[in-house]
Amino acid sequence: MKIKLILLIMLITLNVADVVTTLCGLSLGATELNPLFSVELIPAKLAASLVYAGLFVLAYNLCMKEGFSKGLHALNITLFGLVGLYMAVVTNNLTGIILWGM
Repeated sequence: MKIKLILLIMLITLNVADVVTTLCGLSLGATELNPLFSVELIPAKLAASLVYAGLFVLAYNLCMKEGFSKGLHALNITLFGLVGLYMAVVTNNLTGIILWGM
């Protein structure tokens, strides 16, 4: 569970980094690739990552209690996938900032 806790913290941190780097890029004149993003939705985006983390912990504990190994496997794949996705998003944002800032 320690690794999963670290990944959940990474997911929340990457969500914050996504918002910060997106706002920084927009201020430099970059354009947003995500058509669903708007500045007004930033609190909802950050809250969604916290809700996901809480639901993950609940589902993980329930799967452990019930011995549902397929559920644990699905949760692990989802968590790894989301962390990987947000790592790519933040990397893209930072690349854009570097290119737009030059």
